[in-house]
Amino acid sequence: MPAGTWGKHRIIALQEAGLALHKVKQRLKVILDAFEHGIKDGAIMSTDDTAIMRSLVEQIIVRETEIEIEFKCGVTIRQEYVR
Repeated sequence: MPAGTWGKHRIIALQEAGLALHKVKQRLKVILDAFEHGIKDGAIMSTDDTAIMRSLVEQIIVRETEIEIEFKCGVTIRQEYVR
């Protein structure tokens, strides 16, 4: 394969990976928003949301003043409780 063709294939692959990551980010935001809403009003997440959350989250740490969510991808979110 000529060098220019390889470079174009690499760019296309990177663009596709970026699009896939963006889609995951959007879905994760929807899940986290639903999770936050569920915590506030006491509702329970759907079975699908629960399965997706479990596949993405490494651990959830509940502290006296904040909650921390560690994702398997290495991202950590901390949120202090509102008083």
